[in-house]
Amino acid sequence: MAVDTAQNAYVAGFTTSTDFPTTPGAFQASAPGGGADAIVRKIDPTGAVVYSTYLGGSSIDEGFAIALDSSEDAYVTGTTESTDFPVLNAFQPALAGGGDAFVTELNPTGSALIYSSYLGGSISASINSQQGDGIAVDSAGGAYVTGETQSSDFPTTPNAFQAALGGGQCGSSSLPQPCSDAFITKVGAGGSGVLYSTYLGGSSADFALGIGLDAAGDAYIAGGTDSADFPVLNAFEPSCPTKIAGTLLPCAAGFIAELDPSGSALVFSTYLGGSSGDEATGVALDAVGDIYLTGGTASIDFPLANAFQTVLRGSVNGFVTEFNAGASQLIYSTFLGGSTADQPHAVAVDSYGEAFITGWTESTDFPTANAIQGSLGCSASGTGSCMNAFVTALQAGGAGLAYSTYLGNGEQLGFAIATDAGGDAWVTGASGTATFAAAISRPGLVHRQASPRPSTTTSGVQQGFGGSIALDMARVSAAPASLSFSPQVANTTSAAQAVTISNPGTAPLRFSAITPSNSFSVASGGSCSTSGSVAPNTSCTVDVAFAPTVGGNLTGTLTLTDNGIGSPHTVALSGTGQDVALSTNQNSASVAAGGTATFTLSITPQGGFNQTVNLSCSLPATLKFSTCAVTPASVTPSGTTASTATVTLTTTAPTLVAPRSEPYDSGRRGPLEVPPFGRMPWTDSRRPLLLWLVALLGAVVAASRHRRHSRGGGNQWVPALAGTTGKRLAPASLALATSPVTERRYKPRWALVALALGCLLALSCGGAGVLATHTPGTPAGTYTITLTAASGNLSNSTTVNLTVSP
Repeated sequence: MAVDTAQNAYVAGFTTSTDFPTTPGAFQASAPGGGADAIVRKIDPTGAVVYSTYLGGSSIDEGFAIALDSSEDAYVTGTTESTDFPVLNAFQPALAGGGDAFVTELNPTGSALIYSSYLGGSISASINSQQGDGIAVDSAGGAYVTGETQSSDFPTTPNAFQAALGGGQCGSSSLPQPCSDAFITKVGAGGSGVLYSTYLGGSSADFALGIGLDAAGDAYIAGGTDSADFPVLNAFEPSCPTKIAGTLLPCAAGFIAELDPSGSALVFSTYLGGSSGDEATGVALDAVGDIYLTGGTASIDFPLANAFQTVLRGSVNGFVTEFNAGASQLIYSTFLGGSTADQPHAVAVDSYGEAFITGWTESTDFPTANAIQGSLGCSASGTGSCMNAFVTALQAGGAGLAYSTYLGNGEQLGFAIATDAGGDAWVTGASGTATFAAAISRPGLVHRQASPRPSTTTSGVQQGFGGSIALDMARVSAAPASLSFSPQVANTTSAAQAVTISNPGTAPLRFSAITPSNSFSVASGGSCSTSGSVAPNTSCTVDVAFAPTVGGNLTGTLTLTDNGIGSPHTVALSGTGQDVALSTNQNSASVAAGGTATFTLSITPQGGFNQTVNLSCSLPATLKFSTCAVTPASVTPSGTTASTATVTLTTTAPTLVAPRSEPYDSGRRGPLEVPPFGRMPWTDSRRPLLLWLVALLGAVVAASRHRRHSRGGGNQWVPALAGTTGKRLAPASLALATSPVTERRYKPRWALVALALGCLLALSCGGAGVLATHTPGTPAGTYTITLTAASGNLSNSTTVNLTVSP
């Protein structure tokens, strides 16, 4: 199946019916006979048939793959045993073997061939000895065909990566036959010739089932191999991981390989599988070159990453794997299936990175979500086959299911899938029951079926089905996918940039959270909010600002948590913060009180910072009698080279200093050294004051002399004369007198004497009433000094330690 930009669906396959519905003007309106004929049909978006035609000769012909070019020409490949298969402008006009592949280009109306050619070697084995299983078309109209061949003379080109059949002998001893190799052939536009053609395989059986192209013309081939020596290069799994116990198979694994545009070299080639049997049945590429694979596996140890389903639940389950470009890393890889058997056949990927898979399942517990048919449409215990087609859409990154549904009611197989620009998944396959629904209706769902089948059908014969499924779901598309901001000075905020969030889905988009990270913020002015919704096919904006707090290259993410498929959605954010980093040539210094310490301060720009920075030094309150200076007081970094400044810390020693005075000889200039205490020379200005103080002292002494007067009565202490007049008596010679005596009263005069002597002493120690001064100096201890660089709102600091000893 393929879908064009106008949502027309193109289907290729085969039929044994002689009354398959065709359209007037079709290239082959009637069955050419032979038991099976290829068919090609084009269906418009409403399900109406645009054209329908047979394609074949008088023997067996089967169509297996289809692709489109920009002109809506259809390119078909498959296999034919007919010697009269329709050919035109053929690079190989005749059947070479018992069965060949074919390559055919039909015009947009299905009424004529552009070219048609056989492709094969001379092997005479039965049908499918050579067949085309996948086809892709590049922008120039070149057709790339892949499949399998058993022919040792399959047409190859001189520049082929592998010019000879690698396969040995397969089959049984009674019926031996050559092992097949995969092949890749590029046909020029209009069938002008084979541009390259090569085998791809090892010494056992190898087959290719799908092919994809990138914009450079590299071909990606997926399939299966039994060869332990399959060609590998830059491999994710360089050796075959599989050995089937009890068989002669040396290997049974899937593979994916990339061939360069000339077909002469591998870019990479790798096995893919676990310890049991595996094969890849489909491949697709997204816009960034990631590779999506699907297929079947029986390996419990199939390689997984970020898996939606982490265990093998049945005998055979499907797998879905996304590789990065080059297949060096798994983006995700998951099982897909229930507890019985499941087999995917094809994969497609949309512009959102969502993978769509179809195939068949026998499991009653196949994983479903948002299903149009939530259960297996037949009884597993009933008679006959019980299998349904399934259609599964995996969210981008493989985190979960966007939807997954059964499709059928007895015996249905999904064979091919495609997506259109509107997000619809188009599916085709085969049905073995006459009651397969022609249309299913559910709110938010469209299921389009091709025109009704003929009523004269044979019971049990499978018939094709086709249709598209679109669920009523919100989607998210962010533009741009990333924001980059210009350099911004730390602690400032940039102008806002807008991200446009579109909803290309069919349901309203609602946000539960809009969250920026790290140094980024949501600015006011955007129209997206958690309180409203975005209608289908409309958009809103989120304004993002850059507010770095540090320097350097900074990254962040705008995260949208919403009800869209694949939530949460992210927008990458980046910007450069501009800042300065401070450092010193040493973290600490030690000095004695009175010493000086110096540090070199480096101011290193970050992110191209080139503005003027003011420098300062801050001392703790406990660091007394000290100073700090930064020279120069400001610098302007160049944006790339560090600037430097010198930090000087000066401490003070403890001192005891007497005030200086002029010498007595006033004619001598300059102060003299302070003489010893009590020998200070006097200045002329102090002499009158000194004479005055001496007079004051004399007056005080005179006032202190006692006065005598008589008192009567009372006990008085008097000196007891011992007959010696004029001598001082010892205190013991005092006697208590009870007779009247002459009293000697002493006044409180000694304090005045002390005051006078103090003043005299002060003058003798320096004069003018000023005593000697004492400075304690910088206290001993360890101190933390803060160095700061400031520029506008920017302020950064660092510290150094100073240890002061006594």
